[in-house]
Amino acid sequence: KIQVQTGLSLLILNIVFQAKREIADMEDLKKQTYMLLMNMLPEHVADHFLNRPPDSDDLYSKSYDQSSVIFASIPGFSKYFQQSEEIDGQGLECLRMLNEIISSIDELLNQERFHCIEKIKTIGATYMACAGLRYNLCQNKV
Repeated sequence: KIQVQTGLSLLILNIVFQAKREIADMEDLKKQTYMLLMNMLPEHVADHFLNRPPDSDDLYSKSYDQSSVIFASIPGFSKYFQQSEEIDGQGLECLRMLNEIISSIDELLNQERFHCIEKIKTIGATYMACAGLRYNLCQNKV
């Protein structure tokens, strides 16, 4: 009878331990998902999707009276990258250069004077940003 109780106790402890580990794993996944969503969408749009009811399939749309969209692109970058890769295998250097350019723009947008400009995304050698999405933060800033 003692061995059965001990075995049952160990089984219960094992189930509790496994459940706690799974909860911790889910919390980590939730944090990763949150960071990914915040990286992909403007904060207020991400908040819309994170705070809506779980069974809702509402999309996000909003009209803005004073907003601007900017696309900064490096014309011919793809062709230059392909040629560099074919000629001397320097495609990786081209990608490093592109990363430095994008990182420099990100650093600029982190400065207080550009606080109202929000990075939307980068696609290849094109950087997309928007100003005026949060009007109260953008008055007389840029």
